[in-house]
Amino acid sequence: MDRVAFWVAPTGRSIAGWFHASLYDTPFFLCYLSVVPSLAIFLVSVETDFYDRYREYYGVATKQGTLRQVLEAKRAMTECRVVQGPLILLLMVLAPWIAAELGLYFDRRRAAAEVAGVFLAANLLLTVITLLVGPRSYGLGCAWAYHRLEQTLDDLEYLTFAAQPMAPEASAVESSPPAFA
Repeated sequence: MDRVAFWVAPTGRSIAGWFHASLYDTPFFLCYLSVVPSLAIFLVSVETDFYDRYREYYGVATKQGTLRQVLEAKRAMTECRVVQGPLILLLMVLAPWIAAELGLYFDRRRAAAEVAGVFLAANLLLTVITLLVGPRSYGLGCAWAYHRLEQTLDDLEYLTFAAQPMAPEASAVESSPPAFA
């Protein structure tokens, strides 16, 4: 939305047919190039460090660990976020689509849809404001996504124990012999 707004604004120009350009395109392209190494490092880190801590957290939760063990596992899992902080901002924008396509770690579809919708609307609105105000207002759309991430981490115990089904699937229970006869 932001690029389209820049293309149709007075600062944009039509190249040929559907093709447009603006001064915004060059720095945007350079930003894309600059994140490639960071994304590679982040993905390797997520698939190793975070996933191991994620499995430890849910292992403690499902194997009847103590509250202290659950909280310690949560602390260890959320430490990954501190190390990857700058990259998190970029990936929060992409998280709803990544999670939907790959089935990632937390089932937070409503929050992801909310973040995507708010980001889309805020991106368009803030881009128009950016065109009016100037470059001082770039990047305002990520604030809500960061808020939702913090809220999810604050409520992680509730989401783990109260909002998620912790019982075996019905088909697995039905195929098992009764516990007592």
